[in-house]
Amino acid sequence: MNRDEDYDNLIRVGLKSEYVGVRNEYLSKRISEQLVSDQTVVGVQEELFACPCCEFKTLSVKGEYDICPVCFWEDDGTTDHTSYSLPNRMTLTQARNNFLEFGAMSESSLPHPDRGRLDMYSK
Repeated sequence: MNRDEDYDNLIRVGLKSEYVGVRNEYLSKRISEQLVSDQTVVGVQEELFACPCCEFKTLSVKGEYDICPVCFWEDDGTTDHTSYSLPNRMTLTQARNNFLEFGAMSESSLPHPDRGRLDMYSK
């Protein structure tokens, strides 16, 4: 294997992990922008679990403290809307209200959003 193939494989692995569960339409749009030509991504999208806060399908497992890339909720397994979530420092109801108002579970999370994150995942 030559160096170019090694780098290609590394890039493939990195992109695959970064774009797990992302909608094909979003990928088609981004690739088309980069290549300046219409591209279509086809295939079965990975099925992910819905985030308890924003309800976008972004979590590969439930309750394992993964952070949702859409709203930044840390999934500690909280499903009761009135129970206080220690890692998130608020209730699920507060986080949902914040998402509707700010587009994130808290206003302090806003400096970190990915470009187009609301278009990346299915609901």
